[in-house]
Amino acid sequence: MKFPFVSVLILGLLFAGSANAQTPGYVSPRDFNPSACGAGSTDDTATVQAAINATPDGGTLFFGNNVVCIIKGSGTAALTRTIPINMLGTGFNSGLVFDASAPSTRTMLFIQPLPSTPFTIGYNFSNMTIAAQGASGDLVQFSSTSSAVTTLESINFDNVLMSIAGGLQKYAVRFSNLPGNANGGFVKVSFRNGIISGGVRLEYVGDTILFDNMIITGENIAISGSQVPGAGNLVVSRSNITGRGGALQLDCAVAPRITTSELEQQFPNTSTGRIVYFSGSLCAIDNPIVETTQIQSTTVGGVAVLIEFGPNITNPMIWAIALARRPRTAA
Repeated sequence: MKFPFVSVLILGLLFAGSANAQTPGYVSPRDFNPSACGAGSTDDTATVQAAINATPDGGTLFFGNNVVCIIKGSGTAALTRTIPINMLGTGFNSGLVFDASAPSTRTMLFIQPLPSTPFTIGYNFSNMTIAAQGASGDLVQFSSTSSAVTTLESINFDNVLMSIAGGLQKYAVRFSNLPGNANGGFVKVSFRNGIISGGVRLEYVGDTILFDNMIITGENIAISGSQVPGAGNLVVSRSNITGRGGALQLDCAVAPRITTSELEQQFPNTSTGRIVYFSGSLCAIDNPIVETTQIQSTTVGGVAVLIEFGPNITNPMIWAIALARRPRTAA
């Protein structure tokens, strides 16, 4: 089973918008250094952070045509933000690239509201590249783990190419929330029409998490984690999800749904593992749905479990799916 929709998203990623840095409310890194974000070898961290700081609450940081900023930074996070922001590019040829010298302990962009603003709305990333040249830390991390209970609402990635070459514990996008934050930390999160190489980690997220028309690969599990108890509406639709350790693992959720997608274990891989795993290890998972979807294994030296439901699962529903095991011989 192949899905033609994954090819059409490339057109969106290559789309060049008509916006520019002179548009009211828009800020560009080149407003602070006209020669920045173009040489491909200089460190643009300070320039980009200045632009981030100058972008008003809910404003837009614009990366124009061929504006590619090299980020090195220092400490645990190269770039930081505490209030809502839009980041807009013109396609593959604009955005942020984490330098190969960045260590695996450093996150490129760390977003965490201040304790004085426990509820914030609107973090949008569109038509841009966010990538790493080496085995860095996470590319983008959203955190609600400050001293106060915080919630970030409406986080959207649309037509974004993300690529990270980190190890098993690093992700292209990570959502970090304290287990005791019953609000879920993050609500209304969407990934649409993009490509993510490096996986997505969900740590106690809230309601309404959407992956639509996506290609996602992971060094470990492509999409993994949990929602807070009682949170639901996690949907994977029209997407190709692939990971060396499996495509998707959920430990807590209500009525998660996988529809019209293809999920597989990435080749090469010598482990067994599970392609789709509803573990229920953190809470009962009620009414998981898998429909009109292909699940397949292409491993070397072992055959993965295609789909598994843990003991704490109720009313699982599976229909119109194709299952395939395709062991391969190592070259």
